[in-house]
Amino acid sequence: MRSDAKRQTWLVLMLGFALSPLIYGLLAHMLASNPQRERVAAPSPSLYPGLLALGAAELIYAVLTMRSLMRPVNAAAERGGAGSEALPSPQAFQSKSIAAAAIAVSASVVGILYFFLGSKPADYIPFAVGTLLVMALYIIPQGLKYWSVMERYGGAPDGKL
Repeated sequence: MRSDAKRQTWLVLMLGFALSPLIYGLLAHMLASNPQRERVAAPSPSLYPGLLALGAAELIYAVLTMRSLMRPVNAAAERGGAGSEALPSPQAFQSKSIAAAAIAVSASVVGILYFFLGSKPADYIPFAVGTLLVMALYIIPQGLKYWSVMERYGGAPDGKL
């Protein structure tokens, strides 16, 4: 598969991950506005801070995962491609960046789970916003940087510059 096709495939996957919190939010809104929906007892309010902390930890872990993946890419970009530091291969980059995106999206999954336990749809918002911010402001831009560095400096299939 050509580099352009790999880049496009990666971008489609990332956009899918990035849009999933919006789909979950729409689902929560539709279910909450359904008058025939069976209501369950609201979960304990003491559960919410713990779930927010879990969601925040997942987002931090996603950023750290992506950051460690990007370390050689950022070094190559700063040096202008000089040196022989190995970049992640496109396959390795795709799998690890998809894992980082999935970890970020898991924060919004925690939020929608809290909604399904009986919370208000508004309680989902911090989880969705956190996921969207991490995806839009860190994971996707860093991934686009990877593909640009690979293209600019002629990254070989083995990841060497």
